[in-house]
Amino acid sequence: MQTDISYYSSIDSVISTLQNNTNFRYKVEEVSFQTAFRRVLAKDVIAKEAIPKYNVSHMDGYAVNSADIADASEASPAILRINRRLLLPSHMAKTALGRGEAWPISTGSYLPRGADAVVPIEDTSITENTFAEKDYQEKKNNHNHKELRQLQENYSKSIQEQYNKRDSSNRHQIHIKRALPRGAFVYHAGTEATKGEQLLSKGMVLRAQDVCMLATLKIWKVPVLAKPKIAIIPTGNELTDDISEISNGASTKHTKRKIFESNSFIVSKLIEDAGGIPYYGGIASDDLRAIARRIKHALELCDMVLTLGGSSMGRFDMVETAVNSLGKPGVIAHGIRVDRGRVTGAAIIEQKPIIILPGPIQGAVSGFIAVVFPLIKRMSGANCSCPSIVPAILTKDWQARKRFSDFKKVVYVSLVQDKSNNTTELLKASPLQAESESAKMLVKANGYIILPEAIISMTAGQKVNVSLLPGLSSC
Repeated sequence: MQTDISYYSSIDSVISTLQNNTNFRYKVEEVSFQTAFRRVLAKDVIAKEAIPKYNVSHMDGYAVNSADIADASEASPAILRINRRLLLPSHMAKTALGRGEAWPISTGSYLPRGADAVVPIEDTSITENTFAEKDYQEKKNNHNHKELRQLQENYSKSIQEQYNKRDSSNRHQIHIKRALPRGAFVYHAGTEATKGEQLLSKGMVLRAQDVCMLATLKIWKVPVLAKPKIAIIPTGNELTDDISEISNGASTKHTKRKIFESNSFIVSKLIEDAGGIPYYGGIASDDLRAIARRIKHALELCDMVLTLGGSSMGRFDMVETAVNSLGKPGVIAHGIRVDRGRVTGAAIIEQKPIIILPGPIQGAVSGFIAVVFPLIKRMSGANCSCPSIVPAILTKDWQARKRFSDFKKVVYVSLVQDKSNNTTELLKASPLQAESESAKMLVKANGYIILPEAIISMTAGQKVNVSLLPGLSSC
């Protein structure tokens, strides 16, 4: 492997070198399905049985054999005997439906053998309606779902009591007012999944609907990939994370005014939304041993280390020296061909990546976008490693900085919806420019455009592709 320092290396070559010379081992852990949202699935999910296992009712009503109601109408309803049992969800009847029978059934319940259709309760009437039937119909019509289950049970008991009081020649009867075909209001067995079917794939980031599928499959413990742990180490004597040290805001000849270290907060949130776990390693003073000590400790605990500050090309670089003191190959790139963020550096120690991000916040975020984000996505095991992209129309001209016009560019934009067009709602992207220390510019930004080295300008009205980085973008 090439170990010589390469100033202003291409982003692709830096990422390729890091990926080929670091050793990240994926770890599998089990989590409850309730907490599996946005986790990366570690194994394919295969249906062990058909879903649903049996034919299921779509409605509250009566399970019937469609042949028994083939000629039913309002004027001449089909008259069937009511079976005395109510079918409830997750219960499969042991006995079959007889010809000329109707079986009370609730939504989500399995149809008994012999039934091939469901008649909604509103399409029926019962001879000598009981109080329970009237109450059930009233609550059903009023959509009082809280009481509906209890009413169903009461109704079933009422039917059974009356059924038991009558002799076999005069059982309780139901009038069905319309004909329904085979399969009416039935969700057929295997419609959702067949036995052996692959439903979810290894490497996918689980969405809300995927978690719902896991629950449907009764997979209560879900195998997922452990999130990579990413250390953040800000550097600089001028920094503090103790608000009491900056409360007065004054400096004397014996003490220098401190700056509150806030950049690690935005970086930690970007790590979380990229699929990693941020670890705050504390501020390292401008001392070689202090910096090296913190990096070494972070390497023992984490899968990747990010430093903030200390990457200036124009001065002695303590971070670089501290990193190189920890072993080989050390720093592999000190500067990447991206504007802004060009002083982002990269190193490898103990087969783990170390990314040296600039101190100015805009450069730090650009370095994160260019190098850190794709590394975290790879470490997370997610199949999709690219930010989402949306088309937009540029609102004004943009010109690259002359000194770095042949670099890849990160152009931050403010995205807004244009509702002036009555036929379509277009997104408009306004390019933002400010000094690299400007947090205000990032506050205005909710997306960015990546431009290749050869493109040095954009014009108003041009169609552009805007990237949306989780944690940075909202629209």
